[in-house]
Amino acid sequence: MDYRAVFSSIPLPATLIDAAGLIVDVNQAFLDWARDLGRDLRREDRIGRPVTDFSGMHVPQQVFASFIERLLNEHQPQHLQWEGQLEDGHLVWGEVRGQVILDEGGRLKGAIILREDVTAEVLRERRQQLSQRLRDEIWRMQGADDMERVMVAVQAGLHNLGLPIDDCGVNLVDGSSDPPNVQFHSMTAEGTWRPTGYGDGSDIVLQLWREGQIAYRRDLMQEDEFTEASQIEGLFHRRVRSVIDVPFAYGTLAVNSSRPHAFNDMDIEILQEMAQVLSEAFDRLADIDALRQSEQRYRATVSQIADAVVLIDRETQQIVECNRACRELLGYDEGEMVGISVYDLVAHDRSSVEANLARLIQQGSTILGERRYHHHDGHLIDVDVSLTLIEYGGREAICAVARDIGDRKRQERQRQVIERLREEVWRMQSSQEIDSLIELARTSLRSLGVAFDHFGLNLVDIRSHDRVHIYAQTRADNVPTPEIRADDLLLGFWKNAVPVYRPDLEAEDLYDECEVLRDNYGIPIRSVLDVPFSHGTVAINSLRPEAFSEDDVALVSELAAALSDAFRRTDDLARMAAQREHLMVTLRSIGDGVISTDAQGRVELLNEAAERLTGWSQADAQGELLDTVFRIVDLDTRQPCSSPVARVIDEGQTVTLGQAVLLLSRDGSERVLADSSAPIRDPEGQIIGVVLVFQDVTLQRKAEQDLARADKLESLGVLAGGIAHDFNNILTAITGHLSLAGLEAAGSESLKRLVKEAEKAAMQAARLTQQLLTFSRGGEPVREFVKIGDLIEEAATFVLRGSNVSVEFDLAADLAGVDGDPGQLTQVIQNLAINADQAMAEGGRLWIEARNLDPADSTARQMVQIDIRDIGSGIRPDVLERIFEPYFTTKARGSGLGLATAYAIVRQHGGDLRVDSTVGQGTTFTMLLPTATTAPKQVATATIPAPSGGQGRILVMDDEEEICHLLERMLKHLGYRSAFASTGDEAVQLYQEAMAADPFDVVVLDLTVPGGMGGAQTLKALHELDPQARAIVSSGYSNDPVMARFEEHGFRGVVRKPYVLDQMAEALLRAQD
Repeated sequence: MDYRAVFSSIPLPATLIDAAGLIVDVNQAFLDWARDLGRDLRREDRIGRPVTDFSGMHVPQQVFASFIERLLNEHQPQHLQWEGQLEDGHLVWGEVRGQVILDEGGRLKGAIILREDVTAEVLRERRQQLSQRLRDEIWRMQGADDMERVMVAVQAGLHNLGLPIDDCGVNLVDGSSDPPNVQFHSMTAEGTWRPTGYGDGSDIVLQLWREGQIAYRRDLMQEDEFTEASQIEGLFHRRVRSVIDVPFAYGTLAVNSSRPHAFNDMDIEILQEMAQVLSEAFDRLADIDALRQSEQRYRATVSQIADAVVLIDRETQQIVECNRACRELLGYDEGEMVGISVYDLVAHDRSSVEANLARLIQQGSTILGERRYHHHDGHLIDVDVSLTLIEYGGREAICAVARDIGDRKRQERQRQVIERLREEVWRMQSSQEIDSLIELARTSLRSLGVAFDHFGLNLVDIRSHDRVHIYAQTRADNVPTPEIRADDLLLGFWKNAVPVYRPDLEAEDLYDECEVLRDNYGIPIRSVLDVPFSHGTVAINSLRPEAFSEDDVALVSELAAALSDAFRRTDDLARMAAQREHLMVTLRSIGDGVISTDAQGRVELLNEAAERLTGWSQADAQGELLDTVFRIVDLDTRQPCSSPVARVIDEGQTVTLGQAVLLLSRDGSERVLADSSAPIRDPEGQIIGVVLVFQDVTLQRKAEQDLARADKLESLGVLAGGIAHDFNNILTAITGHLSLAGLEAAGSESLKRLVKEAEKAAMQAARLTQQLLTFSRGGEPVREFVKIGDLIEEAATFVLRGSNVSVEFDLAADLAGVDGDPGQLTQVIQNLAINADQAMAEGGRLWIEARNLDPADSTARQMVQIDIRDIGSGIRPDVLERIFEPYFTTKARGSGLGLATAYAIVRQHGGDLRVDSTVGQGTTFTMLLPTATTAPKQVATATIPAPSGGQGRILVMDDEEEICHLLERMLKHLGYRSAFASTGDEAVQLYQEAMAADPFDVVVLDLTVPGGMGGAQTLKALHELDPQARAIVSSGYSNDPVMARFEEHGFRGVVRKPYVLDQMAEALLRAQD
């Protein structure tokens, strides 16, 4: 069931708030209640607002705010009662009850607040109090002057009951005269008592008194039936619009107001009740006066008084006389009470009785109070009693006039017990608290005076209606033990929904249960009562027949009603909690971020994904504007994007951003998002909020970009590799011919210098092709001896050219060389330098140090340590842990590959790359590289005489005709005979043909031949013919893994294009060793 439907079904005005005191929802009863108070509220106007904005029913704002604060801080149920005044002058009273809602971990999630108008209950109690006070004041009267106290009580009491009166009066009719006289006693609005005696207006009062009908003059300005407006105005010195006279036995009770139509039906009912009290009080006053006037008339008078009257001798404190009402009240026969001590009569300790008697004697006036008297059979009786000193038979006596208030006290006690029961069950969080509930219900019935032997609750399985959970006692006063069974009898009682009383099972066993109960309890059960409630029946039984009265049935029914409230509430709470938990589980399981707001754009809920993406927790984000929590900017311009809430409210439909945006997280990270926003509507279709669903598409976008970039790089790489290959072939022809030219120019120094410069330029061009190959490749480093100091200085200087970052080098003079790929190592140095440059956006200084690590500093081979240190912004610890992960970056436009590539290159070189950083101080990258195990090779030049005297026959496979012509001349110069093939198949054929007569000593194979077998495949074919075949690999793709690990592929040597004569001569000699 939808939690809102459950919430809306609560009959009392209900408000659901969150832990911050903001309204989450209000039910329809709340809106109806507010409308009755003159506030036309809408649900959406309340949601998201502080609950203290509208206390209602005139409760002081500060008092209500304190109530909410205690509720949310103390996590305990709270109760508040207040008094307010309506615009028409009437008083109203209300109650607020608050119950907190906790999650499974005991953390505060919110609270539910229920309001209830208790005006009727308060008025009923105050009417009782006023009635008693009027009786007390009239009983105290000794003469006409004492009417002032009565009038003060009347006016104060009517004000206390909320009647909008200005002046009030009691007009007493003296019926003993003929014609009767009227004595006016009035109390002005200012609190002045006016005993006006006999005066004008008597005829009107006598007429109303004789007619015995309430006379309500609603507006004297519109209709003055008795021509009394000017007279009343002269009496009270103000214009009076409304007047009511309520007749009673001794006159009329009159009130007025300066407002027309001031009094409603409830006011008239209260005035009637007060008039009746005046009648009863003056009746009793007359009775007491009669007692005082004559002892001779005492017996005849006292015996007819409905109240109990007892005379007590002051000296002996023994009863000397009592009336019939007293004997009936206390259960004595005539004459039995005379001589009984007052201390045996009153159920209070002796010191308390003595203190009251001493006070009576000291004050000499009537003492009023509530007492408890002993009945003859031992039980106690509650009475209202007045004590007065009188003279009786020539002696001082105490006259005690008592009225039985047992019914009133019993009703009051019952109301208190039921109310306490309701309060306790209201605290129930679930129906699982059955044990404490049963004990509470049982003790509540005991305190109400219901005499039972066994108590139990029979709970029906509401879901299936076919099982009953029976919690029945096996002995008196013990805790019930549960049993579960299908019980058609109990199910029938529950479905019929009326109390079922079996007064005597032995006399009439309608349901054949007598023997069953005897077996269950081990004793005969005579009386059984089942009272249904919402979830089962309340069951009591007794060993006595006819044990339960109609009052007992009514009390058990009231208790059952309280239990119904409790169980329905716990069901509601369970459904609401389950629905909310289902919602939260659903939201937690969603990988997308979800944020909901109210109509003003204030955040109400974030799921875990949203917390992770925004960096805001639910607690911190609650109540914040969405723009504060969900900060998005344009991915390209970084200009703030408009709030999606405003667009949804304006358009009234789901909207999307239409393009990817950048989310600026609270922790400083940035994520590319795609999102959509939709309106949240109430049952009437009004938009009450917005739900925002968004995805982190950073990786997806980067993958797309990387894929596009990879496609471009692959295309560029293929192009660069092809260019480098072709260029290397051209350079090979150039450098080869220059080598030969250098031999021809041996006799001319000037020509030799020109050849040397040309050769130098050609080698620079060769390095350019090497860079192109490095760009186009990714793979195994092609190792050679590298002067790492020169490489560091050259790479860093080049990449920081034009930057506002200066670089300082501290390179050890004896810095060892390393075995490595110069292109890849250059890439590492440049990546680290670029990273430092970006960290110092405002400019700064970069230090690069390099030194040899002593053997003691390393447990492995000797290493070179390179430190690259900047003074930039530094790197946060959480980012530092992931800095070498592929595709991880904190920059919106970063690829996340730079540092990952650098790390991979260093590791492929057998080294290590480490980082140390402090936020706000800078970052240091430390690179360790193994030192070179061989000495650097000397690069041969054409100016050095080439070796000669080679012997043997050489087979060359190369698809470039110019390269073949060049090699033919080189090999001839070196003393070799040669043959040439342009494809692998041709080379295999030539080799096979020569094997019998004139075999080849060495084969030089180009690694790549378009459209045919390359060098590696050709060598495999040759080895199948001749496992001893010796070959040299040659290629312009110097980054190819075969070139780096040629021996693993069966080659005995390698020459990289472009090459010179000396390199070819050396390779051929080594291949023949």
